[in-house]
Amino acid sequence: MFARKKSDIYLIKKFLSKKDVSAFGELYDRYTDRVYAKCLRFFQDENRAKDATQDIFIKILYELHSIKETEYFSSWLYTVTYRYCIDEYRKEKKNFFKDSDIPLKVYYEEDENVFNNFYSEILEKGLEKLNIEERTIIMMKYIDEMNIRTISEILGIGESAVKMRLKRTREKLINICNILINKEY
Repeated sequence: MFARKKSDIYLIKKFLSKKDVSAFGELYDRYTDRVYAKCLRFFQDENRAKDATQDIFIKILYELHSIKETEYFSSWLYTVTYRYCIDEYRKEKKNFFKDSDIPLKVYYEEDENVFNNFYSEILEKGLEKLNIEERTIIMMKYIDEMNIRTISEILGIGESAVKMRLKRTREKLINICNILINKEY
């Protein structure tokens, strides 16, 4: 009557053992929108995000054999996604984060006490004023809800460096948002 959703691990094993392309296709269908959204948020360019999404899934296709059964595919995929985006940024030394008409989608959460005093619109404008490194680390922590260790591994820096960058970036964002609020009133 109701079809059970196949687990990621099942699909991975099926693809690796039987070379069943449809199993990889299911993983692609399940995660492509999320990867694209992360790439779009990072690059702020639809074409660049589409290209990056395709590149990431090709990379996943070739590296799928390296995932361990105890790992969660989605976490691994998002780690690969962030690393890809950061590597592209560093490799090309270009600022893909030009001021654009595509606003960052930031969802204000009532229980998040760091930014409780700011409306979503103010927070979005504040995020736009941060540089790419600052914006990325804030998005990883508060939008994607990654822990310090995961951010550290993805960015290739120590946990204490992540904590310090988060602290400084939060303070900067709070100051920017306070200035924006004062301008509106």
